[in-house]
Amino acid sequence: MQLELWNTAAVSGGVDVGHAGLRPAPPDFLAPRLAWPDTTRRPELDALRQLDTRAQHYLDSARAPRTRDLYDRDFRRFATWCTEHGLPSLPASARTLARYLTQVVEGGRKVSTAKRARVAIGMAHADAGLPRPDEDPRIRKLERGLGKTFGTREQGAEPLLFEHVTKIALALGVGAREDRDRVLILVGFLGALRSNELIALRFEDLTILDSELSVQIAHGEDGRAERDHVRIAAAPQLQLCAVDAVRRWLGRVGRPTGPLLRSVAGERVMECGMKPRAITRVVQRLTRRAAIRGEYSAQSLRAGFATSAYLRGVREREIQEHGRWRERRSLDRYIQLRSTDGQRTLSEAFYG
Repeated sequence: MQLELWNTAAVSGGVDVGHAGLRPAPPDFLAPRLAWPDTTRRPELDALRQLDTRAQHYLDSARAPRTRDLYDRDFRRFATWCTEHGLPSLPASARTLARYLTQVVEGGRKVSTAKRARVAIGMAHADAGLPRPDEDPRIRKLERGLGKTFGTREQGAEPLLFEHVTKIALALGVGAREDRDRVLILVGFLGALRSNELIALRFEDLTILDSELSVQIAHGEDGRAERDHVRIAAAPQLQLCAVDAVRRWLGRVGRPTGPLLRSVAGERVMECGMKPRAITRVVQRLTRRAAIRGEYSAQSLRAGFATSAYLRGVREREIQEHGRWRERRSLDRYIQLRSTDGQRTLSEAFYG
């Protein structure tokens, strides 16, 4: 059960040579795009190449920009490591991938980081039309062993519970920044939004109704490839009502277009949107102001929604659908306390 498990015809002298003539990729190698052989030799080649370009655009749009950036960065690190060790990164063998993942975790990175790298490397191979080394069953077995040895439980953000959000909202005064912060806290919490989703929201993405706020969350490179709809019910108490908060903020901004969350200078609302890290700074400032102890971040809003909804008896399926968690185990990482029978709706839980 030692290195013999990794013996293949593609290993010689410790260097993978399964694909003759391929050398290690340079450090700045980028994750490849879709590749397939083109044997066309006809006058229509230009038209076909245009179709290739458009097809590539749609393929790129299948992954969110941030996901693509993370995967590209992971693959570049892998390619650099392969170059340093005289190994080809594309194609890479399962043995090469196992070595790399082992070094990543033993070097102090989280097991979850190694898992993401494994996916990125596998996708790079798939996009190049090559066999994926991460599909070797021994890689998953390796991950399980790394998890048992180094631990797989992620330390999530401390949840900002509904009681905390209520305390913050009631403590907010009158002014441009207070109106903006109320929208940030209420829409971010009740919509179970990620920080990048909050930053990307525009006034055009919102539909204000008497009884609810409809929020469209865009995914994909052009922002139109895929959209999720989140509905936030109006609250009987105006200070806790996301619908009323958006109305007030819209009245102050005066233009129903552009970024929803904007920088504020005094009482002046700027045209530019907030920066990603600003969400965490606002959350931390408001929790200190409301004398709420703990270490909070932008993710605390989403984690707090999941935990609060569960504690108040909302069915896990409804929480998962509202928060757009694709898998139940992803939701489980956000729910940090458990003691309920799960029989209430979201409206009943927070306003009932």
